[in-house]
Amino acid sequence: MKKRFLAGASILMAMILLGTVAACGIPYDYVDENDLSRWIVEFTCDYPSNLPPNGVKYSIQALKEMNLNGNDFTINIPYDPVYEEMGLADFSFTLEPKTEFYYVDDNGREKELSNLRLEKDYYFMRDILYEVDESDGELHHTQRIFRRGEYQLDYAFGATLNTAGIPVNVLAAPYIKIIVK
Repeated sequence: MKKRFLAGASILMAMILLGTVAACGIPYDYVDENDLSRWIVEFTCDYPSNLPPNGVKYSIQALKEMNLNGNDFTINIPYDPVYEEMGLADFSFTLEPKTEFYYVDDNGREKELSNLRLEKDYYFMRDILYEVDESDGELHHTQRIFRRGEYQLDYAFGATLNTAGIPVNVLAAPYIKIIVK
């Protein structure tokens, strides 16, 4: 009887200890998903462009304001006929910029999302790419950039994707322009 009691007490103590450890897990890093000035995007380009060699950083708030004011962030890429050859030979080739995504914490430090422990999975991703029709200014959906022209690249920022990986409940949808000429 005494052995049963000790075994039961040991199991109960182990359960209490495990419950306490689980409840006191590492806390999540707090992020303010509505303060778009804290979410920073760094744009870099592998090909000659008007971007500085180390790239350029903008907050999502700044990108939205640029869009609203008609002063869109624009990347100019000098055209080279080799781009079209590469685009026709390799379907994955595109002149789109690369992006890195950061969050500015309360101490003013930029932290990559991969270095934060978050309750939700936030994303900043390419949404839709349009080619601007030179004749009428209309936008036409395209898959990639490798020819001369003007393009509008829409991004989506949020925390929810559906099962197909499409953004749902987007918190912000800034866009940039890319001009190849």
